[in-house]
Amino acid sequence: MSTTPWAQPATPPRQPGALGVQPGPPSWPMAFGVIAIVLGALGCLAGCWGAVSPFFLGAIIEMAPKEAQTAGLEQFREWGFWITVSSLLSLGAAVLLLVSGIGLVQRRRWAVTASRCWAVVKMVLVLVTALLAITMQQGQFDALAEQQNLPSGLGGLFMAIGAFSVIFSVIWGCAFPVLLLIWLALPKSKNEYAGWR
Repeated sequence: MSTTPWAQPATPPRQPGALGVQPGPPSWPMAFGVIAIVLGALGCLAGCWGAVSPFFLGAIIEMAPKEAQTAGLEQFREWGFWITVSSLLSLGAAVLLLVSGIGLVQRRRWAVTASRCWAVVKMVLVLVTALLAITMQQGQFDALAEQQNLPSGLGGLFMAIGAFSVIFSVIWGCAFPVLLLIWLALPKSKNEYAGWR
């Protein structure tokens, strides 16, 4: 009569170790993609409005009484062409950002190149827009000072306020492009999007 040894009950390992759970894909493409989509959509709206705003303002100036047409408004109308051109360029950059964001969410490799192109274009546009704003502010203040006989001390104050607003807009406008370029250059990020289609 043969005897069969009893099967030993299975017990969990007593030594701590990895549970073998595979980590999921990194979440940064989704995060950056959603931010890019939101900023791109808002940029499209702002670019469209900026492109047509000189025409609306010009019509309002024409309808206003002559005594209400200040030199500052006249200066704005003179810069209307450049405001429209700058807004159309910003609109193009916003469309590129929107498309790049969609590509990042879908983890497409071309989205990395598109995002880098947008970042460079955006920083150039921010600097050009800042120079345009400084020139416009100076022209408006000079025209206002001649018309209203403002004290000379106010010129320095207005220019300081204008310079601060321009510097802040440059820093704010370049923050996301710089962050995106740095993030895409990290080794972990490169390893991630190297396997994208």
